[in-house]
Amino acid sequence: MRYDPLSGYCHYVNGGHCDGIVLRASGDLHMLPTTGLPVGLFPKRPFEQAEFTLDPGDTLLLYSDGVSEANDLDHNEFSVERVVASLRAAAAEPCETILDRLIADIDAFAGEAPQFDDITAMVLKRTS
Repeated sequence: MRYDPLSGYCHYVNGGHCDGIVLRASGDLHMLPTTGLPVGLFPKRPFEQAEFTLDPGDTLLLYSDGVSEANDLDHNEFSVERVVASLRAAAAEPCETILDRLIADIDAFAGEAPQFDDITAMVLKRTS
């Protein structure tokens, strides 16, 4: 992803990763879908570029599948819905607090279940 902090303009490619999440200041949700097959699956496959604008007050969350696919002891997944709920619950907070909340929500959900994948996330907020 390339982000211009002056204009809020973003363009990205997504090689088979989780959809990015843009939580608008209005509360609307905008998903950033994949723009191509997973990287390395097939050689020399092109990736389309997509674009959007991050407006003042908007929050962007990018994350690995280990976030949404974190399991509890019964093998239930944390899910994209819980990722979104965690983001919404902390949206007014600084980026670091949003990430801390997301990790705490995953930990509370997973309980004693072992972590089987990476849990990686990045939050970006555009201020006015």
